[in-house]
Amino acid sequence: MGMPSALLFKYMSIILVSVSVVCDNMLKDLERESNLLLTRKQLPMEQDAFGAEFRGEILEPYDEKKEAEWRGNSTNYTF
Repeated sequence: MGMPSALLFKYMSIILVSVSVVCDNMLKDLERESNLLLTRKQLPMEQDAFGAEFRGEILEPYDEKKEAEWRGNSTNYTF
């Protein structure tokens, strides 16, 4: 005893519509995620968030004796 073809067709149609809805939702979610990632990547560059136009080299005073003293003192810590 098989299932009548009209009923089988109805069930198959319901399944296909359900799968289609799930796939459409997945694609929408992926597109939304892609847009979010692109925005996070592009927006800082477009808004010059890192100051690339006015960024100069960072110069700090350097003293070898002070560094050697600091390095010598920094190893004296005990935990």
